Amino acid sequence: MATLVFQDASGQTRSVELRAGLNRIGRGAYSDLFIDHASVSSAHCEVVVEPDGMMVRDLGSTNGTCVDGQRIRYGPIRIGQTLTVGHVQVALVETEMRVVIPEFREQAVPPVLKTPTGQNVCIHHDSRAAIWKCTRCGHLLCLPCIRQLRRRGGVTRYFCPDCSGPCEVLPEYLKKEKTGWFGTVKEKLKLPERFSRKKKSKAPES
Repeated sequence: MATLVFQDASGQTRSVELRAGLNRIGRGAYSDLFIDHASVSSAHCEVVVEPDGMMVRDLGSTNGTCVDGQRIRYGPIRIGQTLTVGHVQVALVETEMRVVIPEFREQAVPPVLKTPTGQNVCIHHDSRAAIWKCTRCGHLLCLPCIRQLRRRGGVTRYFCPDCSGPCEVLPEYLKKEKTGWFGTVKEKLKLPERFSRKKKSKAPES
């Protein structure tokens, strides 16, 4: 894995280890790598870590994003190259291997909000229905909150805005199998079983 390293205005070295998926860089509170500098936008750029390499995407920043001095909107980056975010240089170095025995802690369960009718609500917008669930942090999210990443071949992946974990659609929003028109009418009108259509039986052969 790789690590982003830079020096802040006070001369202190700051770093963040990249993880699979999206890694956000900027001056905003939700940034994975927070850079407090006037030339850095709130949501400046992001590094996408995939099994076949790493890519950098500029998020419409004011002062731009560069890799080894070349300004880019979307392009590859490798260990040893320098990422310039606004006027701040960030080095991409290889992470040292270390073995850590994790301390067991009971995972905190995020609060689940519901409407009076029992419908799940987005953790960030209590007026919007939750359609997605993050498989990493468990947050329930509405459609505007989801971050989308279109990969090669037209496949789109969906990520959580809070932890960058992959998201999946809640079961109640998965596409149901198609039914005939009579089945649809029966379901909406809640007709009893005696109204079900029966197949005509064949006349006995003489």
